[in-house]
Amino acid sequence: MALIPLDMILEGGVISYIMDKLKIRSRLILPQVNDAATPTLAFGDGNSGFYEAADNSLKVSIAGVNVWQMNAVYLGGGVTLRPCIRNVDCSDTIPNINCDILDTDTGIGNVAADQLSLIAGGVEGHRISEAAGAITHDLTGVINANGGQIKFPATQAPSADVNTLDDYEEGTWTPELKFGGATTGITYSICEGRYTKIGNCVMIRMHITLSSKGSATGNATISGLPFTVAGYTVFNTYLNGVNFADSPQFLVSNGSTSIALYEITNAGISSTLTNANFAITAQVIISGIYFV
Repeated sequence: MALIPLDMILEGGVISYIMDKLKIRSRLILPQVNDAATPTLAFGDGNSGFYEAADNSLKVSIAGVNVWQMNAVYLGGGVTLRPCIRNVDCSDTIPNINCDILDTDTGIGNVAADQLSLIAGGVEGHRISEAAGAITHDLTGVINANGGQIKFPATQAPSADVNTLDDYEEGTWTPELKFGGATTGITYSICEGRYTKIGNCVMIRMHITLSSKGSATGNATISGLPFTVAGYTVFNTYLNGVNFADSPQFLVSNGSTSIALYEITNAGISSTLTNANFAITAQVIISGIYFV
């Protein structure tokens, strides 16, 4: 079949066709034929272009492969497991951006301005919201920390909400035995402390064993708690080489980071422990919980 030359001119925004000097003012309608390998409206070597695979369904082929398709419902990839944008009203359970062109109820939607909803199987699992420059993440369901770690910032971002966990921290601290507020000549064979802070709750443990109790005199205290105490707290203790009357009691006062060492008689009379109660190689182990 011979090819007929077809010239195109633009007059007033309408494409006209001149064929053998016969001017036809009309549209260019291409047939619903061909495929990805031979697109109807082709470019270059003929295997890249546009074609209508079915009524009201336009596809784009590149190098003979269907890579995009569009219709009244969506614009998306040419095959399954490819993304698409759907021409639907989205919500927190209806996505209009899908990762898989066939998985219509999984993807991204939103329920209001400045919000994004991550939806799986028609259920909102994660909502990201912005207000006054702050981002909030709302999660639904079970959170699996498969990486084995949840990281909090080094500086706590405190929250007044009673249901908000705003801090987690693990670390070491150095307990320091003092007599009358002094440490003159005190040395240790063991001196260690560890803590874990969860929200406003601090769990501590410490172990000191003296190699010399030095020459300082006065009331015994242990300083160096990692956080200032809110309220009064009594710790569990183990003592070796420390004498006391009936029962030892180690107390931290409100607003302090030092532990005061007491002894309490069965009659309920308390007095502070001093350097005189400690042997040269005394051992003290403390564990407990306090609030900040």
